[in-house]
Amino acid sequence: MMEIDNYKIKLTGTANIDQELDNSKTYDLTISNAEVRKKSYDPNDDNTENLTHTIKISEISEINLIGQGEIIKAKKKGSQAKVLRFILMNEADELGIDRELHYQAEMNRLINEVKNR
Repeated sequence: MMEIDNYKIKLTGTANIDQELDNSKTYDLTISNAEVRKKSYDPNDDNTENLTHTIKISEISEINLIGQGEIIKAKKKGSQAKVLRFILMNEADELGIDRELHYQAEMNRLINEVKNR
């Protein structure tokens, strides 16, 4: 394994805002509940490599653009099913159990609950 020269992050994802932004204006950006989706090792010419972490905005991410006294809240567009899946996956991680098995079990439980109303 090569020595790491730089640790980097790459941001991905799309969120909706309710107003236009100015090209010449700078904003501070805050993001919470984003997840690391992949790592890539990119070799350099000096026998080192850069480790880049790709961070993706998810369905429950909270994004704020802060500029000159105003805060613009961005909303990630996603279906309710995607939001539920994300929540169940995080719950599985907290419980230390298999994500997919937990998701399937909870979805089956919800389906049966609705059927039996």
